[in-house]
Amino acid sequence: MSFKSKKNICDLLRMAFKCATNMEIIKESPFLSFSYGETKEIESKTQEALTTIERDIFLKVSENNKYFDCYLLMVYTGMRKSEALGLTKKDIYLSDSSDKNNNDDNNYIVVSKQLFFNKDNKYSNKKFSNSSNRDITTITKSMHSIRKIPLGNNEVIEMLKRRCNKLNSDDEFIFGDIDEYMYLTYNQIYKEVKRLYSICFLITGNKKYLTCHNHTLRHTFATLFLDSYPNYLVQVSAILGHSNTSFTAKQYVHLETEKIDVSLLKDRNK
Repeated sequence: MSFKSKKNICDLLRMAFKCATNMEIIKESPFLSFSYGETKEIESKTQEALTTIERDIFLKVSENNKYFDCYLLMVYTGMRKSEALGLTKKDIYLSDSSDKNNNDDNNYIVVSKQLFFNKDNKYSNKKFSNSSNRDITTITKSMHSIRKIPLGNNEVIEMLKRRCNKLNSDDEFIFGDIDEYMYLTYNQIYKEVKRLYSICFLITGNKKYLTCHNHTLRHTFATLFLDSYPNYLVQVSAILGHSNTSFTAKQYVHLETEKIDVSLLKDRNK
């Protein structure tokens, strides 16, 4: 059983014993002095990031896949899957290529919502007809998740321009013209990305691909960015939508500690 499953069970038991204590069924909860111990630290960093070569192999394998554009955006922006799937045309700001003042600062994404995640832990799967964006999007994971993400990769910029040009309304989803849905769902891209990782494994023999999933692309963005720019931890943390840089460095960056400037490990709230 994974640590996460054990933790969920313990949390449920803790709540049950707390209720029993409040109802005076028992005198004291056995969970008062309970601790998860060091296991949490060991298993919390089971996520991995792809190297530059591994990332490029994945993109090469998936370049003809119908969901390639979504994967491309995630690996070069670090967006959460729900945020990427919830993007609409009005969230994309792209400069005119003919503009003489055109620069990277004029190309960015504003993240202010995400695809709705219902109580059954499944993303909405409504058809295009009789649906409105208000019904299937919700606020971001936290206030820090509301952010501006700069776009510096030309392939991503051109892909977004192409997709935006095909949309008639600012409220239409960027990834919403596939399989008669007004937007993609988590299950659609999850199943496909696992298949693509399996192909990468068959080609390379690299077993790391077998443990990868959608969130691996987010970890890959953070790791590769800081590998090239070790002093930009604050910026990467902000792009990922984290409240503090310590969490970013510990959970999302898979580099040797000495590569990161420790003076940057601070809470962005302060």
